[in-house]
Amino acid sequence: MARRERIHTISDLLETVATAADGDSVTLRRIVAGLGDRSFGALLLVPGLALVSPLSGIPGAPTLAASLVALIVVQMLIGRQSLWLPRILADRKIPARRLQQAVAFLRRPVGRAEGVMAPRLGFLADRPWSYLALGTCLVLTLIVPLMEIVPFLATTAGLAISLLAAGMLVRDGLMMVGGYGVVLLGALFLRTLA
Repeated sequence: MARRERIHTISDLLETVATAADGDSVTLRRIVAGLGDRSFGALLLVPGLALVSPLSGIPGAPTLAASLVALIVVQMLIGRQSLWLPRILADRKIPARRLQQAVAFLRRPVGRAEGVMAPRLGFLADRPWSYLALGTCLVLTLIVPLMEIVPFLATTAGLAISLLAAGMLVRDGLMMVGGYGVVLLGALFLRTLA
């Protein structure tokens, strides 16, 4: 069983995820155990960041990440105190090398983002506004499987989910507004294609 780390920053979260990948492969169960099943904000951010990383280029990985986001969001909305994962997701193996590459890829942008993140417009992270963010994440998870047709297109949804999750985690409403902005820009882009 992975040791539970104290998460103070998003960089801490990345390091905890990287620590879980110490063999040839790692299961989602091990990653969740390392994060602690009560830290829903951190748990929501992990699959969002996976969608932004090179992991989103692996066939099926975006749908897996979106499924995990949907499962976490639904449990947050119904007020569960700890995360439940079905065995089929919990025991899903991820190549440790790919996970380490994804964490390495995310370290620099996450470090830059942390430099500008601060508690502001915190009411957007509270109810009832947090329901809007969670609902937005849930809707995005429904379209991610369709986005897999074009490699790395799911990155846009992942960016929006990551900004919303990070904003809720650190109570940065401005970061959450950025997440809504990504959704709006993505919708406008899709409309121009139609």
